[in-house]
Amino acid sequence: LGTRYGQGRGVARDYVTGYAWLILSTATDPFYMDSRNSLRERLSPEQLAESEKLAQELSERIQERTQSR
Repeated sequence: LGTRYGQGRGVARDYVTGYAWLILSTATDPFYMDSRNSLRERLSPEQLAESEKLAQELSERIQERTQSR
């Protein structure tokens, strides 16, 4: 999802959302580390903070859903 948002493939291009998903992806698998780092360079400090907050929210939502199963 991170690269799709970052490149606008199938979704509207959104660097903040893309970076948030890439934060989550690289937490468990370094495969997308280059993509994450490349996208990070496009973000302002404010966007970076917004992405990090969104990543935390997404992580919490994922955990809630997996725990309720």
